[in-house]
Amino acid sequence: MCPPYAFVGGWWKCTDYRGRQLCSDTGVRYYLDCNRLPGHEIPGGCHCATGDCDRFRVGCNVFRYGQCNTQIAALTEVVCRVIVCEHPASVAEFNCNSTYKQDNLTCAHEAPCLGGESKEFGW
Repeated sequence: MCPPYAFVGGWWKCTDYRGRQLCSDTGVRYYLDCNRLPGHEIPGGCHCATGDCDRFRVGCNVFRYGQCNTQIAALTEVVCRVIVCEHPASVAEFNCNSTYKQDNLTCAHEAPCLGGESKEFGW
């Protein structure tokens, strides 16, 4: 799910998804940020995903919602995002709690790679 140099740092819910891609049957998406693990490097450092700065900046934004892997106290760069259709707290491998965050502005975020049960984008 996250690259080997990253961990799931937090999640938020989009409650008004009207697209036709992943999670279109429920209208709800959960976005998870993968943050850089402390002591690890981001290949290529801060850069634009696939060379397109209109898509996603990899390893440039230091931010963390913080409901996942709380044993890692560091605040590090976001390296990618993962979208799932089920609540992140219900997926053991994510190691997330159920502290609720919502951002419907992200409901319109789409990428051509989104399909199937869980897809990553941005790296």
